[in-house]
Parts: sequence; structure tokens; C-alpha cells
Amino acid sequence: MRHWLSWLAVAGLWGFALASSARETVPPVFERLESLAGEWEADVEGGDTVRSSYRLIANKTAVMETLNDAAHQDMTTIYHPDGEGLAATHYCSSDNQPRMRARTAGDDEDSLAFETVSVTNLKSPGARHIRAIVFRFEDEDHFTQEWTQREDGVDSVDVLHFVRKR
Repeated sequence: MRHWLSWLAVAGLWGFALASSARETVPPVFERLESLAGEWEADVEGGDTVRSSYRLIANKTAVMETLNDAAHQDMTTIYHPDGEGLAATHYCSSDNQPRMRARTAGDDEDSLAFETVSVTNLKSPGARHIRAIVFRFEDEDHFTQEWTQREDGVDSVDVLHFVRKR
């Protein structure tokens, strides 16, 4: 029994050490995404409301965003550290999955931009897909997102002003 308890204690300490060292390599801007944990809403033209939820997943190593409105249900984006940077995969209602890398907008700590580097399951080069997501952090209860999508070579941008609900 003692041997088993000793093994369990060592395994627990090893797991704690791994989690601690993983947190040390997290880019500081990832904390901005973590701070969004909770429920959010944005009103859009035509009277519709976009609801967004953020939660920490995978032992706080990733942030899951879920977006819902009248036309799109459970679009999900997973944001996570990737080396010294950040990566994201957006699981879109257009049945494709843009994979993105983050860049900060210069020294501006209040914004974060993700640009698409590839898209899985894209039906054709002109098929609609997300090209970029930009976050503009205002305060703990407000942020703006700009979603750039491309279809047939033409870009359009949807701007969402989110307010924290809880």
C-alpha cells in the first residue's frame, strides 16, 4: 500500500511540474483571451443578437469560443498557445475549418489579430471562409471582434461589439 501511495504522490508532483512549466511558456496575450471566460452578447443589424461563450478547456491550456445567432449554431473556435505564439482553429458553419496564427497589432496590447494560414475542407478556392479575426479589448466587460470572410475573392467584415452578460 505504501508503495502505491508513494507512486501516486510522485505522479501528482510530476503532473504539477508539467502544468507549471507549460504555463511559464504561455504568451502574455493569451491571458487576454482567458479573461473573456463567461457569457457575452452583441446586437447586430436587423435586431438579431449574437451570443458568445468563452471557457477554459484542457487544463486551462486552451480557450474555447462558441458563437450562436439565428443563422449559425455552435460555431466554435479553439485558441491555444503554439510555441511563443498563438494559434486558432475555427469550426465554421460553412463546413470548413480555417487555421490561424496570431499577430499583435504592433505594441498595442489591447488588440490581437488572427490571420488564416490554411483552410481544411474548403470546397473550392472561391468558397466562403474566414480570413481573419481581430479582437479589440476595451475593458473587462466590453470587447469588439472583427470577422473578415472571403467569398469569390471578395472580403467583407462583420463587426461585433460584445458586452459581458456573466
